[in-house]
Amino acid sequence: MSYIKTRPPVGHAETENFIDKLRTVQTRTIDGVVVSNLVRACYECGLKSGELINLTIGDVSKGAKVNDSMLIDGTPVPLTSRAQKVLQDHLDHLKANGYKMYSFNPLSPTKKGHQYSQKSLDNHLKKGAVAGQNITLDKIRQAGICRHYDQMRKEGFSAQECLNRAKVFARLKSYRSTNDILRGSIQPTGQKTTSFIEHLKKLEIAELSYKHKNENEVIRSLNEIRDEIIKDKKLNDKERAALTDYIDSSRFKDKNESHSPEKSRNDQDNTSLVDLIKNHQEKSESYPVDDIIEYFELDKADKLQHGSSTSDIEGKGGSDKPTK
Repeated sequence: MSYIKTRPPVGHAETENFIDKLRTVQTRTIDGVVVSNLVRACYECGLKSGELINLTIGDVSKGAKVNDSMLIDGTPVPLTSRAQKVLQDHLDHLKANGYKMYSFNPLSPTKKGHQYSQKSLDNHLKKGAVAGQNITLDKIRQAGICRHYDQMRKEGFSAQECLNRAKVFARLKSYRSTNDILRGSIQPTGQKTTSFIEHLKKLEIAELSYKHKNENEVIRSLNEIRDEIIKDKKLNDKERAALTDYIDSSRFKDKNESHSPEKSRNDQDNTSLVDLIKNHQEKSESYPVDDIIEYFELDKADKLQHGSSTSDIEGKGGSDKPTK
């Protein structure tokens, strides 16, 4: 196995400049030191934005002293000495500036002491970006994972061990996802869109039942799912378009049955749920794309036989088999 040439979306110098600029931002609603520390924690610990927002003081410390590990969704995650220093400096800042230090208080609070919402955090992060710069926590996290891999390589670890350690550092469950991050594929880190996954479940069931049901029943089922998708207000426009486009182009639908014949692609008989998700990958950050793709690439006959379902991947990673 050869070493991977990492492709971080944000360079180390650019990341440091971004953090330094954020630190100088002080407004009525923004404590730039808190925001910059949050970004540095993302970089040094490989944390996702949702994890950063949900962390409490008690998840990383006891008695205002940082622990050797932090709790992510109740699971202990070891901290490097550098990460411990980042978090300790952050706690010292909170204490010195009068923030509440109870264990249940947010680790990275707003200036009023409240927990950040994703929207507010995104808006505050823009204060550290220069014109035309598009730095997100997703990119910072990926850059941190790449940096960790490169450091392991400099320390003399084998290519396989570097990959293993990067996978553990990023808390990923599949080598494919780790490879993708190291090679430059941005992974969405927001909250999963339950509605989107639920509709995927229904479409999968319709596909798997095709050989066991009357064709008219399958078509009727697809039409019903399509109507539900159109009426579902929890889906955004891009998600709705991707799902309905898949149904309209399905090899199970007769050309005359399609609700949108002008969009139909019935000549593309190889359309699949994997294609749907891959085509939609860059359009949404609301569900674990790589894990869903890996799940749907499993043998469908085996899934049908054992009663496996899309719910198996909700909140989980993919296979632990290394990517060749």
